[in-house]
Amino acid sequence: MPELDARAIDPQIRQAAVFGVLIGLPPGNAATIVTDESPDLVLSLIGGQFAGQYAIEADRPADDEWRTTFTRLA
Repeated sequence: MPELDARAIDPQIRQAAVFGVLIGLPPGNAATIVTDESPDLVLSLIGGQFAGQYAIEADRPADDEWRTTFTRLA
């Protein structure tokens, strides 16, 4: 499964990079996005623009790491 460590991306373009990965996912495929902050903002943007198109699982294995897996449904 592809993984994007967004912590290494300049904050000015981070959101665009994350959306590029998610929009490019073919149905049935998944990608994990790694961040150092809660994925709440991305989750709300995805939910608003692409409601019902992704299954989402978020995990926080460390205080400074969030791993959010997006699976494209449609």
